Amino acid sequence: MTADASRRWLPITLLALAIAGGTYLRFAELGTVGFGPDELNHYFVAQSLERGEGPRLPSGAIYTRGIDVSRLVGLSVKLFGPSEFAVRLPTAVFGVLNLLIFAGVLWALGGPWVAVWGTVLLAIYPQAVSQSRILRFYTYQLNFGLIALLAGWYSVRGFGSRTLPEPREVRRQWLWAGVTMLALLLATRIQVVTLSVAVGWATVVAIAAACDLYAKGWRNWRRSVPMQLAALGVATAVLAIGALPTLLTTLLENSRYVPLWVVAAGSGHPLTYYYALSERFPLLVSLSPLVFILLAIRQPRLSLYLAIWFAVPVLLHSFVFTWKGERFILLAVPALFTATAFVAAWGASVLYREVRAAIAAWPPMARFAGSAAVLAVAIVSLSAIVTTPAFNMARKMVHDNGPAGAGWKQASAILESRPDLAALPIGSSSPLQPLYYVGRLDFYTNLTDDVIESESTDPAVWLKAAYDGQPPLERKSGAPVLPTAELITKYFADRGGVVIVVDTTYVISNVLDRALVARLESDADELCRGKCGGVKLFVWTFGERLPMDAVATAMPAQEL
Repeated sequence: MTADASRRWLPITLLALAIAGGTYLRFAELGTVGFGPDELNHYFVAQSLERGEGPRLPSGAIYTRGIDVSRLVGLSVKLFGPSEFAVRLPTAVFGVLNLLIFAGVLWALGGPWVAVWGTVLLAIYPQAVSQSRILRFYTYQLNFGLIALLAGWYSVRGFGSRTLPEPREVRRQWLWAGVTMLALLLATRIQVVTLSVAVGWATVVAIAAACDLYAKGWRNWRRSVPMQLAALGVATAVLAIGALPTLLTTLLENSRYVPLWVVAAGSGHPLTYYYALSERFPLLVSLSPLVFILLAIRQPRLSLYLAIWFAVPVLLHSFVFTWKGERFILLAVPALFTATAFVAAWGASVLYREVRAAIAAWPPMARFAGSAAVLAVAIVSLSAIVTTPAFNMARKMVHDNGPAGAGWKQASAILESRPDLAALPIGSSSPLQPLYYVGRLDFYTNLTDDVIESESTDPAVWLKAAYDGQPPLERKSGAPVLPTAELITKYFADRGGVVIVVDTTYVISNVLDRALVARLESDADELCRGKCGGVKLFVWTFGERLPMDAVATAMPAQEL
């Protein structure tokens, strides 16, 4: 074994442990809980693709976001059969691939110890863990974002130098720029919020071009990839806006679109992302300015690059884009983790040297100096990790994917145990879970703008149409939207009653009509009785309540 290899066995071992730990967090008990809101889009698209009907939701609406994930879901279901584990398997695999790619990116930027620290941070980042454990496309998107993070740096890393690069280096930088643009395009194909990261990279390119202009002069533009990229970007933007004059206004309007349920939930505070990150990594967030300053002392260009890659998307999503969601900055956060990994690796190295020197100066313990230094670094590092709130949040996700998901499995079991309810129409505040767990959805109860075949987004117009006998159709399931008690009784009076499954998160966010909720609580029987987590199962028989003995027999025997 070479001396270099002997020095690397420890970080390689620790890196493998970090990836293994992150894999556990993403896979353990993956199929235990039922599906939550928005998880089943890919499943139903996969079924539609299998039937040769194209990427369609049950309503017939086209759904192409993350189409590759949908295809992989179809393959997984073919191999393992329909289950929560099989359906979520592709996103969990992509979550592990995130760790492998990020480890490679960090190793390329700073070596094995930087790779260890950064991979640990991503492994325990609750949002990354959460997106790996649910059926969405954000872990798939993140893979391309991580590739773009590295390639984007390689395309500009020599900016501001007075030394002119060789033509071969210019070609190499252009190759990396091409990889960056391709990776960002592929990520944008999955989720359009990637554009905020693209703006961050464009900002870096603009700054790098200005530095090269000052250092090299405009006459040497052929030897400056940042200057060439900036010119290309400006020309492309001018041509695009000239050819499509409404492009910019359309993008701005779309970026500020906010669904009614988000408005009702009141989740548009500009400090949303600060609160989320500081709750998960309080010490890291408080010391983040110091992290970038310390990195700038040794690698000023890299520090500026990472700071902009992180800050620009976060600022855009905080103060420009109204609709908030921590997943929208998932591509930006690795830049913060990268800067932190550099500083943590340096700090651990300093601690090791200082402890070793101090112990070596004490003759009785001199021969244990190396071991004592390693032990000191291990204790401090492990303490820093396990006392970080993110670690405990991520660990908790193994046993809790959300009360709504757990509740749907239980609610469906209760309905299966009550064949006498099979003739009643089924309504729900969730569009797709009833189709998966119950097999049908007769009406949708939320008053939102997720509808199809409606010319207006004004709820008053929808309600009038519904009262006139033409209710709008929910966008995903295609079920008629009947959001009030009066509409439900009007449409199903001849059926004598209905079954309504309510996800209480919609009640909390004021999306469900409060009068309907009050009517259900007073006139309907709730069969879950707290056994379904965040789900309530109401049987509403118009004009009379079920006898209490019927309610008592609704729970499966093992749950009593």
